Amino acid sequence: MKGFVEGPEDKFGNRKIVNLDQVTNICFEQYTDRYQEKKWKVIFNFSYGISLKDNLSKIIPDYCYFIYNTDTLSEYKSVKQVLNNQVNSGEWIAPLDKTIDRIVNKDFVSFIATDPRKNRIIVNLTTGVSFHNNYSQITSDFVYFDFSTPEKYVLELKYMKDLISVN
Repeated sequence: MKGFVEGPEDKFGNRKIVNLDQVTNICFEQYTDRYQEKKWKVIFNFSYGISLKDNLSKIIPDYCYFIYNTDTLSEYKSVKQVLNNQVNSGEWIAPLDKTIDRIVNKDFVSFIATDPRKNRIIVNLTTGVSFHNNYSQITSDFVYFDFSTPEKYVLELKYMKDLISVN
C-alpha cells in the first residue's frame, strides 16, 4: 500500500512529497510555538543515514517533517488518516494506546526487545546510527514505546506480536 504522501505548503510556497517506502518510522507531535500558536508536526525518519556537518563521523537517520497550523489542520488530519490506513493495512506497527503517536514500518524491523521492568517495548530497526563516548560505536536505530502500567505493557506486547504474526 505505502506510496507517497504530500505535506503542506511552507511560508515560501514549497511542498515536500515523501516516499513512504523509505520511511522507517513516523512521529506525530503537537506543540505550541514561541508565538503561542498551536502546531502539529509529522516527522518522517528515513531508512538511510547521514553525517552531521559538524561531526562527519557521526551518522544519524535522515528525516524531514511537515508542520501544520490551524489553517492547515484539515490537511494534517488527512495525512494522519492516510498513515492510519497504512497501519490498518498491516504494513506498519502502532500501539493500541493512541496517546502514543508513533508508527513503525514493519519492513525495517530487525527485532523487538522487551523491558518489563520499565513497561517498555523496543523496536530495533535495520538502519545504522553511530554515537560517541570514549570511542566511536555503531548500533541500530530504534524506537521504544513506554506504557504506564504493567497491564498495558502486557496487552500492547500481545497486540504487537499479533501484528507481526509471532507464533
